[in-house]
Amino acid sequence: PAQTARICTVMNGHDFAAVPGVGARDTFRIAYAGAVYADRSPHGLFEALRRMRESGRVDFARVRVEIMGIVEPSADALSSIAARYGLSDVFAYHAPQPRPVAAQFL
Repeated sequence: PAQTARICTVMNGHDFAAVPGVGARDTFRIAYAGAVYADRSPHGLFEALRRMRESGRVDFARVRVEIMGIVEPSADALSSIAARYGLSDVFAYHAPQPRPVAAQFL
């Protein structure tokens, strides 16, 4: 307790020096690695992407949304949400992986 003022918690901290560089990509990719909980819905993201697609101003042949990790209630539910917004062709789910693999994924 006497040292409380000297302690700082860094939530979801990461050592960027441990991540190899990523080269340029020709695809706009939204990638997330971690847990997706039922109370943190991706509907807003998928709705925005649906609107972008409908606007015709974005080439969706070059758009990807990829999620890696634990999904509540299930990965199938997440894929169903993507389908509901007409985004099955740009959405991919990847099972949870160890941290180094997830860092490469991002």
